[in-house]
Amino acid sequence: MALKTGIIAGIIALLLAFIAEIPIYPPNNWILDFKVFSFENTDFYLWGYLRSGDVAFTSIFGIIPESFISISIWLIIFIIGLNSIFAATTKAKFNNSLKIFKINILLTILLLTIYGIIIYFLILDDINSIFNVIGFGYYFTVFILILNIFALKYLKKDKNF
Repeated sequence: MALKTGIIAGIIALLLAFIAEIPIYPPNNWILDFKVFSFENTDFYLWGYLRSGDVAFTSIFGIIPESFISISIWLIIFIIGLNSIFAATTKAKFNNSLKIFKINILLTILLLTIYGIIIYFLILDDINSIFNVIGFGYYFTVFILILNIFALKYLKKDKNF
């Protein structure tokens, strides 16, 4: 079971790192959007942001402090995705997989804390706007955390991994 949960967590993390949205049913405009949060007319993703749904910006090539922060946030989710997949393979050593899943859990908590603080300050004036601010990317990051915890739990239970 650790194999499945680790690989699923890795695939979701890599989707968050690279993709903005997946069209589910285009005639009805059903779209699975991976934004972490939105504010006014700007949707924020892990790789950058879209302003008014048309113009895409990435802060990776921006001003020096902002670019370092965005590169590190993007690398964290990218590393979580790769580590989850690599730790869930059958050739991975047991102790290494335990360490990798623990690191993934800590990195995911770090990401959720950073974005949680930002979301908190965005909804400080109007608590009713919480569902308009938080996007599916944040919920998928919580799901990645849960999958990594389950993978660690199943890995500890099944030592024949």
